Amino acid sequence: MKPDRAYKVSKEHDEKEFKRELAIYLTEKSGTPTDILDSQFGAVEEDEKEYLFVGGKANVNYTCSVGYDRKEVYYENVKKYNSSTKSYYYEKKEKTRTVTDWSPYSGETSGEGSQGVPNCSDADRINYSNGNSARRAFASAKKESKEILDELPDINPEAMASAESSCIEACFNSVRLPGDRQKDKHYTGTVEVTRKITARLPEYKTSYEYNGKSYDAKGFAAGDVQVSGYYPSDSDKVEKSAKKSASWLKWLAVGLVILAIALLVILAVATDLSTGIVTLIFMLLIAGAVVCVVFYFRIKKKKAQKMTADRKAVKKEALEEFLKKNDMAPLTEAEIATVDRGY
Repeated sequence: MKPDRAYKVSKEHDEKEFKRELAIYLTEKSGTPTDILDSQFGAVEEDEKEYLFVGGKANVNYTCSVGYDRKEVYYENVKKYNSSTKSYYYEKKEKTRTVTDWSPYSGETSGEGSQGVPNCSDADRINYSNGNSARRAFASAKKESKEILDELPDINPEAMASAESSCIEACFNSVRLPGDRQKDKHYTGTVEVTRKITARLPEYKTSYEYNGKSYDAKGFAAGDVQVSGYYPSDSDKVEKSAKKSASWLKWLAVGLVILAIALLVILAVATDLSTGIVTLIFMLLIAGAVVCVVFYFRIKKKKAQKMTADRKAVKKEALEEFLKKNDMAPLTEAEIATVDRGY
């Protein structure tokens, strides 16, 4: 099978632009270390990959189970303690729970769409970028960069099947199913292909080393660069540090609960103690434990927010220094907004 048309896209970005996009990518990713740009970056290699873009009308039949939630009242025996009689008893308490009523549902839909996939076998796909990212890079590339080829390449059968399958899946995912929740989704469909083109896109790839471990990254050399790859993460540092800063409140709450339990044991043994005073002390201890737990979560949250803000500032400053040091263009307002969303 041959495409309707084949393109070869020429390079629009140099290695320096790719490195700049990579630096922004590593900075904006949530959880990357604050010193990620101190990594040892390797040489940038050029590559070219061929992608298949398929468009058409998908016709889909589907079945599923849809669920509607409702509140159900039930009763539960709750164990309680009577301090006057020094004995336990059970009290029936009314509670509510959410119950889902399921019923079968089916339908059919159709829609126009297009999908991009690597023009290769399924086994080789791991060496390619995401197909729809390639479609975006091709669409955003300049018109003068797109050369129409006289010789049409072969379309890989597995690539064509994958593209049609993606069209069907996208069509099904556009359906707004009824109910509060859905499960057991199954669908089948066909695609009336109206266009199929291939494009050979230039790409960059590189690797970098951080703390003795190597990571790969790549991006397109035409249109939107769209860097993708692997990177280290220390996102759990914020959570761990925030928990540690407020851990004394957690242990204080545990201590107060233990004291309260010990007080109940003493009350059960020593009959000469005033029940009213012991009960008051018990309630004060439990109240203190609750207050400690509330403040634990508040302090932990504030600490995490402060650490996140500090990490953003450090990473942003490091990025700006990296760009300046390597004589790269400064951040635009849109890029600053993207970087600020990370931490």
